[in-house]
Amino acid sequence: MKYFYKKISVILILCMTISAFSGCKKKDNGVNDSDSSKKTAQSTGGSKSTSQKSSASTGTVSQSAKNQGTGASASNGSAGNYASNQEKKDGNDSTMPENDGGGSDESSTGEKNYDLKGREIKVLYLYDDVFQVPSENYGTRLGDVKYKLFLEAEQKFNCKFVFEQIKTEKTAMQEMEQALLAGVYYADAIRLYRYQALPKYEKLGMILPLNDYIDFSAPAYQKYEQINGVLYPDKIYAFYNCATLTFMSLFYNKNITEREGLPDIMELDRQGNWNWDTFADMAIRATKDTDGDGVIDQWGAGANNATTLSTAILYSNLAPIVGRQENGEYKYNLMSSQALKALQFVSDLYHTYKVVPNKNALSDFRQGKLAMYIANNASHTTTFVGNGITNVGCVVLPYGPDNPGNMYMREQGSHMYFYLSNIEDPEAVVNAMAWWNVPWDESKSDYVTFEDMELGNAELYFGSLQDPQSNIDYFMSTLKSHKLVYDYVRYFDPTNDLVTKEVFNKIAAQVISPVSNIKSIETQVEDAIKTAIN
Repeated sequence: MKYFYKKISVILILCMTISAFSGCKKKDNGVNDSDSSKKTAQSTGGSKSTSQKSSASTGTVSQSAKNQGTGASASNGSAGNYASNQEKKDGNDSTMPENDGGGSDESSTGEKNYDLKGREIKVLYLYDDVFQVPSENYGTRLGDVKYKLFLEAEQKFNCKFVFEQIKTEKTAMQEMEQALLAGVYYADAIRLYRYQALPKYEKLGMILPLNDYIDFSAPAYQKYEQINGVLYPDKIYAFYNCATLTFMSLFYNKNITEREGLPDIMELDRQGNWNWDTFADMAIRATKDTDGDGVIDQWGAGANNATTLSTAILYSNLAPIVGRQENGEYKYNLMSSQALKALQFVSDLYHTYKVVPNKNALSDFRQGKLAMYIANNASHTTTFVGNGITNVGCVVLPYGPDNPGNMYMREQGSHMYFYLSNIEDPEAVVNAMAWWNVPWDESKSDYVTFEDMELGNAELYFGSLQDPQSNIDYFMSTLKSHKLVYDYVRYFDPTNDLVTKEVFNKIAAQVISPVSNIKSIETQVEDAIKTAIN
């Protein structure tokens, strides 16, 4: 940067000494003609190895240098404030100030301008789905806007995003850990489940806190931090731009509920009568031997496993497995009164009411043999529509006795981008990714409101159902009228397997009582939490 200012000073002196007839020609925003010619947005369908990264530009570390452990560490520069100051663009602006390396300069408007000198930003992802790589073929308003912003980001930041799918998860994670511990470049960003990165990688210093590079007080991030920011414990570590339809949902087969003379659940909810009692009553009435052979062949309710069902009922009573206390500390929460009520109700569903098949219930729902199916999110329509089950409603979970009836709980994000700690120009990289991962920023040339994001997801999830509009209308109304409460650590890695094995599975199998199950591992869970956090 010092070099840049020296260069400017020299140019000014020359301009003063040259005659007025040959005076200095001013460039808009300090753009270098050769720079602007390089900034052409490109689609990124393919991928390249890190050995193909350009090392010709100043400020780009070659692969051989990185292998010697010379990759740049996190910048100490101030956070990028573009979100609050960004002017509307026409989508074709490729202007950036001349820069002698990666990094940023301040424009006359106060907006930060970054120049990554054409370098590739390597982004790894685990699963092959539509959310991984921006595409012009996504087919929704959100997808179209994200793709446009993605192309803008490549221009604006003078970079190219390269996406690579990880084929073998365990091997890739081991390779990444070894590289980072050795100070060797592995990638710029990696899309992981929250529990895969936290708390482990935060504790080891392998991922970057985004608060160092993003101004989360800016208008575009106010909702973002509340709804989609991955907070742990007091810093934001990842971008997650899915809308809130990812909360746990209950699907019900209307063919069964109508045949059995059961009320419509959407209407029950509108009347304030959708609770554990009405849920249990409907499940009992739907569970029966339909062919008279003495074997139950139609079940009332179920989920893909005991963990999903137990977590759903805990959430319905606003009881996370591990609670975050007012002092910021994490504590095993299953001994709370809210949690004990929930797990006793789970036990009753299995063993008192006997309405849950003790197996993966999805196959029964696909075959039209299950009245109500609880899923991790509303997108699960895709798992049974192909079997012809389309006369389906989708609602929030039944409210527990400690839920006032206008609240729902969900995990805080799941599958999202984390940024590795030894990358070059971290501020520029993070802001480049943010450009297309914050599509609701109204200061940009094009954007999608949160309501439009929700509507787009609802249309995508429910469009193939027999009555899509009733589901869309219900969810849009619910999202406006209900308050979201986060479970910050649903998949708290040190506790997840232990709780599943010793509590949820044993409740389903009725080995011992819920309270006994919970008490038996309390010390182990508390120790695991302390080890992970401290």
